Amino acid sequence: TETTALGAAYLAGLAVGFWKDVNEIEQYWAADRTFKHTMDDKARTDKINGWKRSVAACQAWATYSPHSK
Repeated sequence: TETTALGAAYLAGLAVGFWKDVNEIEQYWAADRTFKHTMDDKARTDKINGWKRSVAACQAWATYSPHSK
């Protein structure tokens, strides 16, 4: 289902000459299924904004020092 590692392996193989070119790799890869989002724009925007708030809170926490004045 998740092909990030496979893509990285293909790129590494290209880099070291294991694969001749992208055309050669295409012979071995085929999509099994495709996923499409079903979330509406408002819900997606709300979740992204929540994620951004979480990241900002973590950054503030990571830089906080109780001993600084």
